[in-house]
Amino acid sequence: MGDYFNYYPLRLKGFEKFFFRAIVFSFRVVLIAIGFALLFSRVIGFNILGFWLVIIFMACFMRTKFWSMLDIRLGKNKNLANYFNQEALDLVFDTFKDLENTNIGPPTTVLLLKLSSSPGVKQMLKKLNIDSKKFQNEVASYIESRNESPEIDLKKSVDYFIKENFAPVFVKSREIAKSLSFPCISSEIIFTAMASFNNFEIQNILGKFRITPEFAMSALTSVIFKERQKFSSTIQSLAKFIEPCYATNLTRRKISIQSTPFLDKYGLNLTLLSKLGKIGFLIGHRREIGEITSIFNKNSSPNIILYGEQSVGKKSVVAHLSWLIANGLGIGKFSNYKIIQIDISNVISEAEQEFKIILARILNEALSSGDVILYFPDAQNILFVTADSIISTISQFISEGLSVIMSTNQISFLKLNQFDEIQRNFKGVEVEEISVIETISLLTLEAKSLEQKYKILITPQAIGCIASLSKKYLSDKIIPNSALDIMNEIVEFIKNQQNIKIITEEIAGDYISKNTAKLKDVSFGAEN
Repeated sequence: MGDYFNYYPLRLKGFEKFFFRAIVFSFRVVLIAIGFALLFSRVIGFNILGFWLVIIFMACFMRTKFWSMLDIRLGKNKNLANYFNQEALDLVFDTFKDLENTNIGPPTTVLLLKLSSSPGVKQMLKKLNIDSKKFQNEVASYIESRNESPEIDLKKSVDYFIKENFAPVFVKSREIAKSLSFPCISSEIIFTAMASFNNFEIQNILGKFRITPEFAMSALTSVIFKERQKFSSTIQSLAKFIEPCYATNLTRRKISIQSTPFLDKYGLNLTLLSKLGKIGFLIGHRREIGEITSIFNKNSSPNIILYGEQSVGKKSVVAHLSWLIANGLGIGKFSNYKIIQIDISNVISEAEQEFKIILARILNEALSSGDVILYFPDAQNILFVTADSIISTISQFISEGLSVIMSTNQISFLKLNQFDEIQRNFKGVEVEEISVIETISLLTLEAKSLEQKYKILITPQAIGCIASLSKKYLSDKIIPNSALDIMNEIVEFIKNQQNIKIITEEIAGDYISKNTAKLKDVSFGAEN
C-alpha cells in the first residue's frame, strides 16, 4: 500500500512507563544545564564538550516533546508514524500493549476505547451532546462481551500488527488531516476516521449514539480550530482561524524592491495578505491543488486557466496557493514567489489605448521582478475588448518566462481555448464543486462565528442536516454557498425567537422543509 508505520517506543507499562519518562526528562534537563555550564567555561576543551551536550540533548528533548516535526501537508514522508502527535502515538501503542498482555479484542474496538479517553475526543463527544463516560462504558461492555483473543499473532512486529488492523483507519486519518490543512494526525482525527471505517463492530457502537461521518467531521472541525478574534479579514472568512505569520521579506507594501508603480496600483499581493493573516487555508479542492502542484513542478514557466461554474471556488484555489507559499509549503522553485492578482475590469475602465499600455506595463514589471506570478480573475472580461490583441500581448511575455494564472467560467473557457496562444501556453484545470463532508467543515467554522455573534448554538447534527438537505433540495445551486445561505437564513429566523438558543437537527430540517421554495429564490453570494 506504499505506507508503513514503523515506530518502536519503549514497551513499559503503567507506573514503570510514567516513572521512566520522569527520570529520562530529568536526566536530559540536567545534562542540558551541565552543557550550558561547560559551554561558558574558560577551558577550551570544556567549551566544545558543552556545545555538543547542549546540541544533542536539546535535539532529543525537542524530538520527545514535539514528535510530529513533519508537516502532513507536505506529504514527503511515507512513514505514517512521523505525522502522529505524541498523544496519538501513545494511544496507538498503549492499545498494542493491552492486546499483547491480555486476551481481549477486537483490536479496532480497543483502540476506540483508548481514543474515547483522550481530552480532544471527549470534547467532540460533548459537542455531539454525548456523555463520554456513557460512551466509554458502552465500548468497554462491548469488548467484554466479545472477550476473545485477537486473530493476529501479536508476537510479530508492531509494524505488521498495525498494517493488518489499523492501516485503513490511519490512511483515512491522513486524508482528513490534509483536507483540513491540519499539520499532524491527532486522536480526534483518528476518531473521525473510525466513524468512516467500514467495520461492523465500530459502526454498531457508533450507531447507538448516532455518530455519523458527517456529525463526527463537524465536531472535529469545531474542536481543532480555535477562533481567534484578534483581527478580522474582509478577504476570506477562514483567515480568522489562523495565526498571522509575519516575515520581513514580505511585509512591505510594495510588490518588489524595484520600482513597480503599475503593479502597486492595480495589483493585490495575495502572498503578502496570506503572511499578514488576511487569507487562510482552503477546505476541499484537493484534486485541483494536486493538479496545479504537478503543473508547477513539471514546468519552468507554468500557466494555468482555472475554469468551472460560478461560485465553485476558483478564486479560493488561487488564494490557497498563495497561503501555501506564504507558509513555506510552496511548490518547488516557486516557493519564494508572490502571487499578484490583477482585476482586468479595473484596467478596462481606462481608455482603450491607455488599457493596452497599462497592461503591457503590468506584464513588464512582473517579468522584470522575476518572482511574480500574475493572476487574472474573471478572464472572460478579456472577451469584451480586443481579445486577440490582449492574448497576443500576454503570450509574448509568457514566452519570455512570465507565469500567469487565469480563472473563468466554463463557457468563456471554451471561447478562450479557441485561440492558438491559449492552447499552446496554458493548461486547463477544471474546478469542481466540493463534497458534502467538506461543506460540513466550512459550515462548522462559519457556525462558530455566528454563535459568538448571536449567542445561538448550532449543533453538529444541525450542520450535517443543513449540508445534506441543501445538496438534496437545492441541487441546482453550488455548495457550500447554498448551505451557507441556508444556515444564515435559519439563524436570522431563530434569533428573533426569544425562547430558542440552540439550533438542533430537528429545527434545521423543519425550517428547510417548510421554506424550500423561498430558499431556492435566495440570491447566492459571490464566488468563494
